[in-house]
Amino acid sequence: EEMRSAYKMCNKKLKEAGEKIVQLLAAEGYKARFIDPAQRVNPEKLLGPISQKAIASLSGMGWIGKNGLLITEEYGARQRMGAVLTDMPVTHKAKLIDNQCGDCTACVDRCAMKVLKGPNFKHHPESRDLVIDWAKCGVYEAKLIGDGSKPEMACGRCISVCPFSRVSE
Repeated sequence: EEMRSAYKMCNKKLKEAGEKIVQLLAAEGYKARFIDPAQRVNPEKLLGPISQKAIASLSGMGWIGKNGLLITEEYGARQRMGAVLTDMPVTHKAKLIDNQCGDCTACVDRCAMKVLKGPNFKHHPESRDLVIDWAKCGVYEAKLIGDGSKPEMACGRCISVCPFSRVSE
């Protein structure tokens, strides 16, 4: 329940920040749209309208790990993201970060539903289905909820065991 509360609080803060950014861009004459991290176009596969993880990876913020999540050196897999799409010109040229998972299989081994496939790839997979069976992951979350509702999020076990997700002392 604590994780679910944190998830909802983060989504609320991301939405507030994203909408503020949209307003700032509009005031400068740019079109912009906030992509809510909780929005689902396919709830059974926990699929949003765009891959915010892929955008972050291609922006040089981190890499997609064997758990199918964005992993950064600073926060590991412990993060939530929102995205703002805009027509504002961006000149930043990102340096892609190579996948740092190596031989680690902590997330794959810890997965209760055994939905993580554990492939190695350099930056990000061609398809998220090569990494994880999201439909099965969502089925497990629905069982955790226990009320028959659609899943909002995955269980988080793969996040908690990722060596990059360890909280620094």
